[in-house]
Amino acid sequence: MEQLYFEPLAHSSRPRTMFCESITRTHQENRELEAGIDRILGLAADEDFEDGMVGKMSQSLNIFVSQHPVEGVRQLAVRLNSKRMNQGIAADVVRALGQMKHKQSHNERAYIAECLLYSKSPLARDAGAVALGDLADERSIPALQRAVEAETIPALKSDMQASLNELIKETDVIRSQEA
Repeated sequence: MEQLYFEPLAHSSRPRTMFCESITRTHQENRELEAGIDRILGLAADEDFEDGMVGKMSQSLNIFVSQHPVEGVRQLAVRLNSKRMNQGIAADVVRALGQMKHKQSHNERAYIAECLLYSKSPLARDAGAVALGDLADERSIPALQRAVEAETIPALKSDMQASLNELIKETDVIRSQEA
């Protein structure tokens, strides 16, 4: 059983996913997945992440997610939420997950980002908001709105509001293109 890093903040709104509802989660150990995750996290530790730039970590993460769109992403989420996880690295990985255009893993990546909105770590909350803005999934708007309302750090609240505004704008554009 892995103890997860995030614990929901003290407000009544909860993420839409059962994945976030639990503080502990068991998972099947899969050596291939664990090796892939270790490789990604190792690259993330050695790389300076910049938004919009594709580095070795982003490339490795993209390949991993393409090969393991559901179980791999879920197992990655468990590792990212571990108390042992460096939150700066976790934030970099989540921001990279938000930038991917991989349909099969979209829901899992959105769930991870939503979960981070409820983290004790400001870095994680910021990364979750940025990733949700990039994912442009209108189903995440209520979770991001609640997170903005609950945020107590003024600069982070402002950044989260900017991500929410971007998310609303992107979903409006998508809806108008589909019409």
